[in-house]
Amino acid sequence: MACLFALAALDAGRSVRAIDTDGLQATSHKWLPDLFVSAPGLSADELRSMSIGYDLTVIDCPPSVLPVAISAIEAADWVLTPTGLSAGDLQALMDFRTVTDPHLVIPVRVDYRRTLHHQALEALKDWFGEAITVPIPNSAAVERAQIEHCGLPALSAPAVAMRQVYEQFSTIEKERA
Repeated sequence: MACLFALAALDAGRSVRAIDTDGLQATSHKWLPDLFVSAPGLSADELRSMSIGYDLTVIDCPPSVLPVAISAIEAADWVLTPTGLSAGDLQALMDFRTVTDPHLVIPVRVDYRRTLHHQALEALKDWFGEAITVPIPNSAAVERAQIEHCGLPALSAPAVAMRQVYEQFSTIEKERA
């Protein structure tokens, strides 16, 4: 999701620094090695210093409350949190809220055919209100891109939805400036 968000920001004309702090998987760096720099284990100050000169810095970190994620949160002006809709995903999101309250919550891998996903989306709206973004649909294109470590087609449903998420973020960012 960090890749799609960074690409949407680039498409909008922003200068983007993208940092992948996940030393184990480094998925974003694998997908977009020309955009994402792999930098696991950096402190918040080191991450901030890497942001100098860019309009926007996207820091992709592992979905946890490990020190690497805490450093990314401390370095961030905005925390955007993707979440799946399973019971485990929602519990992890609630655990994450003990560390910080995300500015935007991005529902991902949404399958509108599943009643559970509709119920989970309603619960997220109750918990986070306006902080919920456009859901990113489940897609065979995403699964293929993950397996083959390649980008998504620009017109794939997830890429289009992420551009809408970026627009929502950009609007809120301008309102708060």
